[in-house]
Amino acid sequence: MKIAIASGKGGTGKTTLSVNLASFLAEQQEVILADLDVEEPNSGLFIRADLIHEEDTFKMVPDWKEDQCTLCGECQKVCNFNAVIQLGKMIMVFPELCHACYACSELCPTDALPMIPKKMGKLKHLKNNHLHFIESRLDIGEEQAVPLIKKTQKYISEQLNGSYIQIYDSPPGTSCPVIAATKDVDYVILVTEPTPFGLHDLKLA
Repeated sequence: MKIAIASGKGGTGKTTLSVNLASFLAEQQEVILADLDVEEPNSGLFIRADLIHEEDTFKMVPDWKEDQCTLCGECQKVCNFNAVIQLGKMIMVFPELCHACYACSELCPTDALPMIPKKMGKLKHLKNNHLHFIESRLDIGEEQAVPLIKKTQKYISEQLNGSYIQIYDSPPGTSCPVIAATKDVDYVILVTEPTPFGLHDLKLA
């Protein structure tokens, strides 16, 4: 079972609920708590556990090969995110805008844009009795949370038993990171606060 704890805005208490719910359930069974607020994870402030695994995480971005490029401009045409731009006699790649869709690389007629790994963050796996705690953190300067959220979810599905209850401390707001964190979960618990702003953002969520 997958349960995402989300909110329309930050500061409503979703991390408090996530940590306490996971800790309570872990008294009786194996539980996974994943902090998917990768831009500012803080569930770890309340978890005491031993580190059992740590790894750098990467995303794929295009690397322009000038000697192979004919400057046909096809890469710029197919990129929906403006991550590849032709400026005169050169191609500029903006890794922070790239969504790793591979369109520019696959459709380049001269293979001048091979995809290479670029470090985007770090993933940690800690354990305390029945509680598995997974925390991922974006590197400073990285702007896209979604690729790291997906990497974290993939790590959980590949390395941990799928029958465990999974609690996701989701990012705040209603943007792409929240959608990625709550996709395919069984339940979403929305946390709010008794203010006009809290009610407004709860309705958006």
